Amino acid sequence: MEDKQKKKAKLNSVKKSNRKNLPWHKGVSFFKVIWKKDQKISPSVIDQFVENCEKQALIAGEEKRMIKNLFKISHLKVIDVMVPRANIIAVKQNSDLNQIKELIITNEHTRIPVYKDNLDEITGFIHSKDLVKFLNSDNKGFKVSNIIRKILFVPQSMRIVDLLLKMRSSRLHIAIFL
Repeated sequence: MEDKQKKKAKLNSVKKSNRKNLPWHKGVSFFKVIWKKDQKISPSVIDQFVENCEKQALIAGEEKRMIKNLFKISHLKVIDVMVPRANIIAVKQNSDLNQIKELIITNEHTRIPVYKDNLDEITGFIHSKDLVKFLNSDNKGFKVSNIIRKILFVPQSMRIVDLLLKMRSSRLHIAIFL
């Protein structure tokens, strides 16, 4: 049993030492390493590169999977992954606390879009953690407008990669397509 642990520890230390020598561990972008600007690389070349990195213990299996998935999503657009309108769980702007709590408990979502009169008029979203301060109160003073948060609006033609970057930079984790 100890031999297996020693071998595993040695392999991990080798992997870590190999990784330190990689350019992207010195602040150089992974993508700058594998191709130059305006150069087109086929998916098979990238697959071969990733396989070689894994064989040399430069990347782990999880990292390999993440890199390959990056290239799979690069062609997807918002319309390819959006929730259909009929499946959107949302609350009306004048909803009371009990209605919202029930909706969150029933659907197990933490972020719920808020609309004015219909789903075409999304005004923002509420986060379930913003309701905590009202749980032990008698609901006096509760208004959706007091806890509503800004929501990100994006065109449905936007690429998923661009959307993820925009969500990351704006620190918003929910978006509505236009």
